[in-house]
Formats: sequence, structure tokens, C-alpha cells
Amino acid sequence: DGAAASYLAAGSRSLTCIDTIAPMIDAAKKRLGEHAHVRTLVADVHDLPFSEESFDSVLLFHTLTYVERPKRAVAECARVLRPGGRLVVLSLDEHDQSKITSAFGERHPGFAPRALKALLSKAALDPISCQIACRETKKPHFVVLSAVARKPEVSPRKKSPSRS
Repeated sequence: DGAAASYLAAGSRSLTCIDTIAPMIDAAKKRLGEHAHVRTLVADVHDLPFSEESFDSVLLFHTLTYVERPKRAVAECARVLRPGGRLVVLSLDEHDQSKITSAFGERHPGFAPRALKALLSKAALDPISCQIACRETKKPHFVVLSAVARKPEVSPRKKSPSRS
């Protein structure tokens, strides 16, 4: 609905928000309408409609527990990141509360820090950090992880020795 994006919009030159659910994009458009540099569109994180290496940063806020294929989603985010760009992920830590979260469409019961780092590494990203961002004070006391990974810089090609 654009809530997180509304906090980021003022400090961004350009911001693109996607969701697979059209009413969420409609709500985001209403919330973010005053920001001409914010683009909102219905799109699938498994198959992003953007060119390779077209974003400086990609943010996945509470996305990976809801998508069908988290590994594919992270790989797509890595594809659209420029070399040196960062992927920031907020996700629930692994939990045993599927009875609660499945009612909201959650497909995966969170990710342990090691599993989240492995997802990032498998997408050829370099994990920088993975830590607890917050703990809910009310039951069931969900824990939110924050992970940051960097896309490696492209190494310059070595010149092949000239043949005489």
C-alpha cells in the first residue's frame, strides 16, 4: 500500500514500487501521488519487467515469506542490481506460527539467518550483514531479520597477450 515507500520517497531521486496485487498498487498510488519520481506498477518479483543492472538498490520488505519461489525472487533482484548495488531484505525469522501466518498468505515460515544468507549467496551476492532488526513485544513475539547483500563489481577483463 506504499507505507514503507512513503518513508523512502523524500530521500530518493527515483523509486519504483511493485506488487502482484493491483489494489495494493492502487493504494500506493494514492499514498505516493505527490511524489512525481515514484513509479508504481503491478509486477511479479519472479519475473521483473526491468533491464539487467538497472537499479542501485533493491528492497524486499516482507516479501520472501509470501512468494512461491524465494530463490528465484532473490535471483531476479540480483539480475536487476547494478554492480556494487545492494539488496536489502526484511523478513520474519524462522518461526512455528504457520497457523497464524498462513491466514495472511505466508508460504514460508520465515528464514533462519543462515538460510537467508545462503539465499543471497546462491544469487551471486555477497552478504554484508544479517541481524535481528526487531522483536515484537506481543505474542507470538515474531522476530524480523534485516539482511544486506552487495552485488560484486564487474572485474575488468584481462587483456590477452598480443601475439607477434
